[in-house]
Amino acid sequence: MNIYDIIKEQATPDADVIAKFAGVSDSQRSYYIMKWAEEKGIDTDDAMIMAGYKQDGYLGAGAYNWRYLPPRNEADIDEAPVSTGKQRLRKIGAKVAGAFGAANKSAELKGRVEIGDEANALKIDFSNYLGKTGKKYKQVTGAFLAGFLRSEGYPTLHLKAFDQDIMSKAEIDKAIMVSAQKAGQPGATSEPSSGVTAQPKAQPKVPANISKAINTLSSKQKQQLASMLWMYKKY
Repeated sequence: MNIYDIIKEQATPDADVIAKFAGVSDSQRSYYIMKWAEEKGIDTDDAMIMAGYKQDGYLGAGAYNWRYLPPRNEADIDEAPVSTGKQRLRKIGAKVAGAFGAANKSAELKGRVEIGDEANALKIDFSNYLGKTGKKYKQVTGAFLAGFLRSEGYPTLHLKAFDQDIMSKAEIDKAIMVSAQKAGQPGATSEPSSGVTAQPKAQPKVPANISKAINTLSSKQKQQLASMLWMYKKY
């Protein structure tokens, strides 16, 4: 198993990878991306997407035409409420936690991925709704957002504090995320304590395929992943 088996479903434009190859000439860029992919154990097609390319027609025999269309800025890559980069880290983190036998942490991260996907889809629906109503984000009040969320069957009590106040994009994103979270939490899910103190376990080795996945991350992303998996200290 190689890195492609781990992050195949997560191939998206990556700001660090785009920056790495942005200064290479158009005629040479795909070659250097291919060599980098081989070195890191990444599928070549995934590496092209991470570097800002998009598939533009199938040539046959597993080959594609590629167009270089990197996002204009990092905001175009990491869209709120939950960035694609954070979703990717959570998916890798869930696999790492699972490999270490931390089933609860793995399940928690998978749940966060699901809620993140739901919140992002809800944000897209809201953007479409704004377009249909002729409003702009700078005109969105708490009452307006609450009306949309109620129409989609999501809780809105957390928006009472805003009412007729104009909301910032960050506040809108947070409110949408809270709605997605509350809709997915019908009741308490924490397990009662058994009263038994867990015994320390020997630290297992990281499987080679997961090590490769981690090695594709930037230093900042590795720090974020470590933060997600802070509970390693408990086992």
